[in-house]
Amino acid sequence: MWIQKVSFFRNRTKKEKEALGRRTKALDRTYYDPETGYCGIKELKRKTGIKQKEIKDFLHSQDVYTRFKPVIRKFKRRRVYVPGIDNQFDADLLFIEKYSKYNDGTKYLLNVIDAFSKYAWSFPIKRKTAKEVSNAFNQLFGMDKRIPKFILTDEGTEFTGKETQKLFKDNNIHWFTTQNKEIKSAIAERFNKTIKEKITKYMHANNAKKYIDVLPKLLKNYNNSYHRSIKMTPVEASKQENEPLVYKNLYKEK
Repeated sequence: MWIQKVSFFRNRTKKEKEALGRRTKALDRTYYDPETGYCGIKELKRKTGIKQKEIKDFLHSQDVYTRFKPVIRKFKRRRVYVPGIDNQFDADLLFIEKYSKYNDGTKYLLNVIDAFSKYAWSFPIKRKTAKEVSNAFNQLFGMDKRIPKFILTDEGTEFTGKETQKLFKDNNIHWFTTQNKEIKSAIAERFNKTIKEKITKYMHANNAKKYIDVLPKLLKNYNNSYHRSIKMTPVEASKQENEPLVYKNLYKEK
């Protein structure tokens, strides 16, 4: 990946410039790696240990960062209490048809997230059917051996269809949906936004239309990134020994 020339190289000694050059290369490698990058200032600092001022200067010189810098909007949502790991999963389909012909016909991503640990999975889907969605869920339940007690989705036929409902019943999963049809799971919506943002940044940075081959790396990136609400990464929050601390971080009185 390229390193853009930035003003913070000016007015420095040769030794300082060499050291700064090494740090800038480290930032470049980390930021443009699908497993670690396309993140914000604080996360890049956590992953590199480089001073925040230098990271800020570096990111502000990168087109992919400035072009797709998210606008943070806070909406008050009803707090959802989940007692522990694998108690409740939230699932939603992310519509991503635009580049389907470059991504093995993928038009949707079935995104599933543990509402407690924030650990997430993403499965490419070609058709919005209960059969395809149930196959993806089956993959999840068999692959990671993680089966929730409850699962929250919207009322789309891909979730209410007989194949998906049978799978939930066979695994003793209680399925439920939101009462307000206009409001989906805030947790699933947030993850949809995050993974779509990482995909978009990756494609822009690499002038690519194919993302399906790096989706596992982008997921690994998300699951190993610090999450504000749990005050650790989803991978760390998925460990049984961290469950009490995660609960405290999520639900302690402000």
